[in-house]
Amino acid sequence: MRKLTFLLCCTVMILIFCQTGFSAVTRLKIGSNRLGTSFYVQGATVADVVTKNNDIGLEIEAMPIAGGVGNITLIEQNKTLDFALTMNNNAMWAINGICGFDEKATNIRALLGGLDRYFVGVMVRSDLGISSLDDIAKKKPKLNFYTQEKGSTAEKIASQVLEACGLTYESIEQFGGSVHFTDAEAITNAFKDGYCDVFVLNINKGHPVITEIALTGKLSFISFSEPELKFLNDKYGFIPTTLPAGTFDGQDKDIPTGGSSTMIIAPKVMSDEIAYAITKAVAENKDSLIKGHKAFSDFDPAEAADENFNGTVPLHPGAEKYFKEKNLLKQ
Repeated sequence: MRKLTFLLCCTVMILIFCQTGFSAVTRLKIGSNRLGTSFYVQGATVADVVTKNNDIGLEIEAMPIAGGVGNITLIEQNKTLDFALTMNNNAMWAINGICGFDEKATNIRALLGGLDRYFVGVMVRSDLGISSLDDIAKKKPKLNFYTQEKGSTAEKIASQVLEACGLTYESIEQFGGSVHFTDAEAITNAFKDGYCDVFVLNINKGHPVITEIALTGKLSFISFSEPELKFLNDKYGFIPTTLPAGTFDGQDKDIPTGGSSTMIIAPKVMSDEIAYAITKAVAENKDSLIKGHKAFSDFDPAEAADENFNGTVPLHPGAEKYFKEKNLLKQ
């Protein structure tokens, strides 16, 4: 009798689950960057959008690690993360085995790209009278130069920016200055306290560090010359672009600079079903993305499969299926 009662209870529970559309939850982790960074806010936004807009039970958690470069390494090694944000130029470096990637990446696959527009940001104290990289190369001023930790996207860009005008970190020190590798919060505080003279970050619209520092009224942006932009494009994949006037408080001029954009990568072992669901959720919910971070306002889903925005990384078959359904793949 007890066994019959137990079986009846199990049957009733199964029927209830079927009628209410019960399904298993799949929890995934998306890599972003440290708390307080623009990349973390974007990662948290993508996590929220995908969680709320998929029908296969995905729940996404944004992890405050490991930046554009570190995320590629973790995905390549199938460690910690299930998918991640990175930059299209970072991905290009990985695919080609350059800029700190000792071997060509073979495990990463693209879900979609062009989520925003990033700009190579070289910012200086406005009272220094520096408006170009050439000013630094020729005037050789004593500067406290800041960027993020060694190996990060920002740090790699900082060394590339200096290289574009024939300088190195050692050059800054030879001029009597200093070079600091730290986090976004430390850069913000150093600038406010008058210790930071120049800093380099990869920035986008609404970037929290630049937005906060710009409010001090002491921030200026360095412009790039055509030869410098050509160097950055030819060697490191930055597309010549313009940071529009008014992007940040007190920035009243267009700033010629190098550009890149955020993309989403996954390991090739990710199931086609999950890759399809993530791609669809992001591509079809731009308005929700913008509510989380205004940098997503530059996202054009029609360009999301373009290899220029995906660092020439092969599309994941699940993502490819979605873009084919929407006729968004170039033939």
